Amino acid sequence: MTRRSFVDRAGTLVGLVVVAITFGILVGATLGLGMATVLFLGTRKVLAGAMTLGELVLVVGYLDQLYEPLKTASRKMGTLQSSLASAERVYSL
Repeated sequence: MTRRSFVDRAGTLVGLVVVAITFGILVGATLGLGMATVLFLGTRKVLAGAMTLGELVLVVGYLDQLYEPLKTASRKMGTLQSSLASAERVYSL
């Protein structure tokens, strides 16, 4: 392996890591903002008497169950990109 091809492949790997981290941050921020919005609006409803505290806890629990697959998918995205980069290196030989 020449130095040039090593540098190119290392640059590709760094790029994949940056994309995976950025994607993870965006997913985390989106999920956090959604949960904060539900808690804010739900708390206002509870204080106004339009909703019970138990109902708010139930909604938050459902939302957490909804978000869990999204969190898992964002973690798997980095692994998939790394695997694709490795497969590309194997086929280039």
